[in-house]
Amino acid sequence: MSELLGHFHFLRPLWLLALAPTALAGWPLWRQRDPRRGYSAIIAPHLLAHLVIRAGKTSFLRPEVVLLCVLPLSILA
Repeated sequence: MSELLGHFHFLRPLWLLALAPTALAGWPLWRQRDPRRGYSAIIAPHLLAHLVIRAGKTSFLRPEVVLLCVLPLSILA
C-alpha cells in the first residue's frame, strides 16, 4: 500500500493553495442559514415572519452549498 502512495503526486501542487481562500469565502455563506437573521434588528418580529419567504423551510441544495461542494472538487481536479 505504501508503494502505491509513493507514486501518487499532484501535477500542480500550488493549486492546493486555492483551497484556503475557498474555505474562507465559504464560511460566511455557510453560517448564513436563517434568512431572518439580517433583518431581525430592522423589522418587527411579528411582521418578519410574514415577509420572509420559506422562513421555516431550509433546503440543503442551496446555490451556496453546491458552490462550496463543487469548487474544492474542481480545484483538486
